[in-house]
Amino acid sequence: FYQHYRKVAGILLVILLFTGGINFHYVNQLVTAQTGSGIQHHPKYLMVFFVKLFLVLFLLTLFLYTVIFKSDDAEEDGDETYEAIPFQRTALWIGLFILLCAAAMKHLHQ
Repeated sequence: FYQHYRKVAGILLVILLFTGGINFHYVNQLVTAQTGSGIQHHPKYLMVFFVKLFLVLFLLTLFLYTVIFKSDDAEEDGDETYEAIPFQRTALWIGLFILLCAAAMKHLHQ
């Protein structure tokens, strides 16, 4: 399962980074229109944003680590042993914290 969707996961992580940047731009415009000052004057929002960005980049680093340093020995030998998804629990917890940061960010700019 993991081997088939590994490329899709990488593409989705890159899309997540780009759409986050676009969303940040539009939230900045919204906050500027509402308050007259940009997002740079809202330290709570920026703090949550940078925590979320750090978590997404850490998740991307874990993904790239598993892609670059994967073991091809089992595939070359034709061995059909079960291999768990690397860093599965870590990625799950990071994903949960990313969702919590997104919810906090939505609450902070309204």
